[in-house]
Amino acid sequence: VSFFRNPVEKYVSGIMFVSMTMKGHDLTLDMVVNRTKAKVRTGRAKGALFYEGYNKYLLSPEQKERLANETYKDRMELGLQTMKSNLHDFGVLVGVVEHMHESMQMLQYVIDAGGEQTELFESVGMNPEKKESGDEIRVANPSKFSTKEVVAQLQK
Repeated sequence: VSFFRNPVEKYVSGIMFVSMTMKGHDLTLDMVVNRTKAKVRTGRAKGALFYEGYNKYLLSPEQKERLANETYKDRMELGLQTMKSNLHDFGVLVGVVEHMHESMQMLQYVIDAGGEQTELFESVGMNPEKKESGDEIRVANPSKFSTKEVVAQLQK
């Protein structure tokens, strides 16, 4: 079982968390937006590949080693095919953080079809009152503004 998150929101959330840890909880939306822009610009200047983050979860060390000798284009194409094969061949159940309610429903269907553990699934994000994910989200480290708000500002 693997749960994934929108990569842009995951990246921004990481910056927000580190910024709050370093500077306290008095951050403004503009401060986080500017810090994110600066980190992306610096990363691009250094040739960072921001979109390769999930391969560490979906490729074995041996597969990564084999792909390391390929050209960039081949590494991306072969890596994607290998990740897809891994998900299929190993029977991985994938949930999406932004759709936790639906992901928990799917997981419960697979491992608790009788519904004996419904209370447990509800405690970690499944909400029987909602048909799909919405505004009510369980947050472990709340902020004055959401990751979605930062992403919206970055997209302007």
